[in-house]
Amino acid sequence: MRGTTAVAGVGETPYYKRGTSGKPALELALRAIVAASEDAGIHPSEIDGFVSYGSERNDGQRMMPALGTKELRFGALVWTHGGGIPGALGLAASAIVTGQADVVAVYRAMSEKGGQRLRVDVAQDDTAAQHLVNGLDAPAQMCALRSTRLIEAEGVPARTLRDMALASYYHARRNPRAIGRDTPLDETSYEESRWISEPYHLFGCSRESDAGAAVILVSAQRAKDLAQPPAYLLGAPTGAVRGWGMIEENQTPYWSSGFHGFCTLESAGDFITFDNLIASGGRLLVNTSGGNLADGFIHGMSLVNEAVRQVRGTSVNQVPDAALSLMTGGPGDPVVSTALLGTEATL
Repeated sequence: MRGTTAVAGVGETPYYKRGTSGKPALELALRAIVAASEDAGIHPSEIDGFVSYGSERNDGQRMMPALGTKELRFGALVWTHGGGIPGALGLAASAIVTGQADVVAVYRAMSEKGGQRLRVDVAQDDTAAQHLVNGLDAPAQMCALRSTRLIEAEGVPARTLRDMALASYYHARRNPRAIGRDTPLDETSYEESRWISEPYHLFGCSRESDAGAAVILVSAQRAKDLAQPPAYLLGAPTGAVRGWGMIEENQTPYWSSGFHGFCTLESAGDFITFDNLIASGGRLLVNTSGGNLADGFIHGMSLVNEAVRQVRGTSVNQVPDAALSLMTGGPGDPVVSTALLGTEATL
């Protein structure tokens, strides 16, 4: 499947603070899909496949009348939470490669108008009873347990959480779409912000947003003739290793997010620094749109759009001569996935 499909269009609605859009998630999903279609130069009626992940409720058949869909040939949902975001690209690509669809929309939309908070709209309300009876009912609380293990037992400096947040807000200041673009953040204001779930401060947690985001995936051959430079999908594996799965805080190793990393536990303090993560000279730029922390949170889907912009060379915090862009879905989900996007030169 390497390089046989490509993202041809990206689309997003404005990002609203949770509960303030006044629009249902279905409308936000439709607007994002139409915007992605227009970006690609494809009429929305040509979309014949719909793919999402987690607890997305806006299935393709609900959107057919508004989009003018000619034929629905493929529809699927990745079984997992945020771990399935980039994996949804792989599922869409498999439909195209096997001839089940030609134009697939991969999307996610959230709104508190008719929707609910993160435990339901993100965690699918499948939080285990042993979590709930102990007061753990938010994704941030469960992630906090594993981050605490990293800090207390594995020796990763707590400062790395702060530097990740500072880098995200640094990038958001250059992004006119980001909710956090006008929020000044430095070491002092980060440390003085309230706890959400220790070791996470306010600015170390995702923003809950009303919004929709979508990409349009087509064959690599067709993508060459469309309006935008293709972002070729080089790989999008989804899965879980032995010792993971739905085993409630018994994953091995417990502190892991389920991925191979860019550094070791011992070198994390030297590698995960503000200067190394930002667009002005960093070695591994992260959250170049502001990410879930400072751009806006739609269950992570906006990170796919930003990965595409990096490959196109159109990000507001562009990595010079970027040829590869990696998006990871997690962290710490029972099943996780990644997607590697590249320019034509990487094929």
